[in-house]
Amino acid sequence: MFAEHLQPFGKTSGVKAGKMKKTLVIVGNGPLTRDLSSEIDSADYVLRFNEPRESIGMSGSKTDLLMLATSSKQMQQWLKYPTFLNSAIFRNAQELLFAFHPAIIRQFHHRPNFCPDG
Repeated sequence: MFAEHLQPFGKTSGVKAGKMKKTLVIVGNGPLTRDLSSEIDSADYVLRFNEPRESIGMSGSKTDLLMLATSSKQMQQWLKYPTFLNSAIFRNAQELLFAFHPAIIRQFHHRPNFCPDG
């Protein structure tokens, strides 16, 4: 059962249940004290949040999932500047997830009214 949950995150063929070891690295936007590029790039799955300005050159470039905070003005800035769009982290992202804060969803993404009487 445990192996079933890991299948989306990497290859599981030929691996016996209970003997599989997978690595997940979560990279935030804070500073790093040393270069972790080789450890991050050799992980089975790398999840990144936003743009890691503080760790560029020290956090590798592998990106399986890039989560971007779309409810901030920062997203507008990223899309204006080609440096973000051309960055290795953005280009290597296998998947993008645009995250919204629940308060933003409630305020700006109203549910449609399907009732004919309004």
